[in-house]
Amino acid sequence: MPNLTFKTIDLQQHREICIQFRRDSYVCSFADGHQRFDNDNNADGSGYIDWLQQRIAQLPQGCVHAWEDDAIVGQIESRIRDDNTGYVNLFYIVPDARGRGLGRK
Repeated sequence: MPNLTFKTIDLQQHREICIQFRRDSYVCSFADGHQRFDNDNNADGSGYIDWLQQRIAQLPQGCVHAWEDDAIVGQIESRIRDDNTGYVNLFYIVPDARGRGLGRK
């Protein structure tokens, strides 16, 4: 089993990685993923970064990067809803790491 660690997302260091991961999740989910991402988040991803920054401020341990050694291999965005239920907004694994059991970790 891979050795993973989870660290709160550092937007100052990893802003572009976050945008890349979220954009790819749109592409994987929707036929018009690139256009939909741009419409929802601005072409530069600034709308998404603003949203993510708010989420991190509310629940830092809910917005994390998954690290395997010194590489970021995934991103999880989650929150607690008003009714105290958990909700996962994003569960993302980089393409090269998919199929290796990281999701179970």
